Amino acid sequence: MGVSAHFKQFGSISYPGWPRRDILPVMPKTAISIDRDLADHAAQVLGTPTLTATVDAALRDVVERDARRAALDRLRERGFSDEEKELMGQAWR
Repeated sequence: MGVSAHFKQFGSISYPGWPRRDILPVMPKTAISIDRDLADHAAQVLGTPTLTATVDAALRDVVERDARRAALDRLRERGFSDEEKELMGQAWR
């Protein structure tokens, strides 16, 4: 897909006085209700400056947590080799 087709499909942002269009497509906006107290608390925990950054960071955290859980499940199912057990034993000394 060429650049112009990409912009036609997704739209783009133009800035006055700027000779070309932004290379990033416009992000879709979604209206949702958010508990502002909870969002403010999450922003403090995550160290994020905006509501959008807080939501993005929280979603990323959930996805990463799920990946860690899946990795631990795979380890539990597979078990550890004697070599891995020895290596872990050395790490804790």
